[in-house]
Amino acid sequence: MSKLSGFYLKFSEVIDVAANERLQGVARALLAQNIQGISDVVPSYTKLYIEYDREKLSEVSLRKHLKDLAKNFVELKGGQTHHIPVHYDGEDLARVAEHHALSIAEVIKLHCDNQYHVFALGFTAGFPFMGLCPEAIATPRHATPRLQVPAHSVAIANRQAGIYPSQSPGGWNLLGHSLVNIYDPTREKSFLLEAGDKVHFYPAQGDTPPESNPLKLLPSVSQYPALRLLKKGLLDIVVDGGRFLAGRYGLVRSGFLDIQSASLANRLLGNPWDSPLIEMHYQGPKFEALKDVTVAFSGYGMKPFVNGQETPAFSSFSLKCGDRLTFKPMGKGKTAYLALAGGIESARFMGSASTDLKGKLGLALAEGDMLGQAWPKIVLAGRSFQPYHLLSRVQILRVEANPERLDLAKALCQQSFDIGEADRMGVRLQGEPLAGGETISEATMLGAVQVPPSGLPLILLHDRGTLGGYQRAATLIPEDLPKAAQLHPGMKVKFKLYKT
Repeated sequence: MSKLSGFYLKFSEVIDVAANERLQGVARALLAQNIQGISDVVPSYTKLYIEYDREKLSEVSLRKHLKDLAKNFVELKGGQTHHIPVHYDGEDLARVAEHHALSIAEVIKLHCDNQYHVFALGFTAGFPFMGLCPEAIATPRHATPRLQVPAHSVAIANRQAGIYPSQSPGGWNLLGHSLVNIYDPTREKSFLLEAGDKVHFYPAQGDTPPESNPLKLLPSVSQYPALRLLKKGLLDIVVDGGRFLAGRYGLVRSGFLDIQSASLANRLLGNPWDSPLIEMHYQGPKFEALKDVTVAFSGYGMKPFVNGQETPAFSSFSLKCGDRLTFKPMGKGKTAYLALAGGIESARFMGSASTDLKGKLGLALAEGDMLGQAWPKIVLAGRSFQPYHLLSRVQILRVEANPERLDLAKALCQQSFDIGEADRMGVRLQGEPLAGGETISEATMLGAVQVPPSGLPLILLHDRGTLGGYQRAATLIPEDLPKAAQLHPGMKVKFKLYKT
């Protein structure tokens, strides 16, 4: 298992087209070198984020290499020009007009009379970060992000402009919706817009186009069928070690939320640690065995039962053809894993079998789905990893401070927080508000603790938006990410500054 770290390389203090073209050129040159140990390269408006395996590379050597590379790179020039029709019916249109003492018609005209430069793709798959929005309609984000923004929403945030390709959380001001689909993983050109392109909007009437269909990764007919899903749980998905070098498209890492529990389940069966398996949340599904097969369960929040008889967690066990495997909630934790001997058969997108629901890659498991072994491996049951650590009601998470916001990092560590909503995107915390705020959108680190203007922190996890514009107080050390994966309402968290 890799130990990932990362750093930012700043190209400009302000949003600037020339600086961004230089940034994108360096990113392309670095990616073309295919350096082992670099796990992601994510451009934004003014910064380039490089994620790497600290057991294979050092930040010092990488920074030196990038300095040399910046002297010799391919500039990103030109790009296509796109004319995108917009139905101006957004729920924030009146808010923007009132904020600037303009009429709605004036806001629409100002939005359409401008040419936008695509600086980067991020946040969600295919989301274009564009600028510069006219100063006359530039409007701050909402203090608290919406839980759901409709797909195809055309929006602005300060001098940024964008289009939400799929339904997702977001804090931008919604002006209307695009009448063309800018991202579809099933078509030959998945991403309509790319960095360096130009965009013009124009008013039009019409219905919102449907969201794109997901790209199916599991086979319709498995070569070695092993399990049939009889009843789904709250969320059951196939994941593996994750989708790397995809952040520049706005595709999330996905992969194991709790890498310790997931890799343990695979190791109990002698599978490679990153083999595809089933991740379950809060309450598990119900399966029927279609053959004699060995499986392994690892994780928290539920217990496995075979034909009604409880089976130890963190262990491998046999299923006979016709056996029923069920799970019952146990209160502590929320994320658990079920692995098949030989791994789960699946296609891959950009090298990974992981489901990315926002990116339309794969689907959550549903009743009737059949899961097959990638290869018909025979493994003896009865291996276990006991005793395993128990989860406490108050979790201590170690963080590295953002050197640019030491004040915010220290304030973060001075109180405990209650857990609000928790999912694969991240964890919302509740407590005394901190002095958060906005910044120019940049790549979001895995495990980053952001503080939006509301002052209530967010822990960003594997399905987070790849670019974001809220202040970063600190970042979880990689070893504590599995703890964050198990946080759920009813628990508390306290942060502790980590010194290397």
